[in-house]
Amino acid sequence: MISVIVPTMWRYKPFYQFLEDMLSSPYVGEIFIIDNNPNEKPDLKIFNHPKITMHTFGKNIYVNPAWNYAVSKVKYDKICL
Repeated sequence: MISVIVPTMWRYKPFYQFLEDMLSSPYVGEIFIIDNNPNEKPDLKIFNHPKITMHTFGKNIYVNPAWNYAVSKVKYDKICL
């Protein structure tokens, strides 16, 4: 299984489709999302999926700290950044 780590500012318009594609893969065990722009987070039902974990610090912590934090929290040894 793979842990997918995604820091986001919510600017990528096809993000919902990206999540659908990742969730449909039998190899993806979890998607760990770091919300770096909580004021722009869309209200999507997909965020309730059991494979999705969302974390926010309430502000932008930038990409490298987001990756470092998430790597220390994910479930699987195989990681996709």
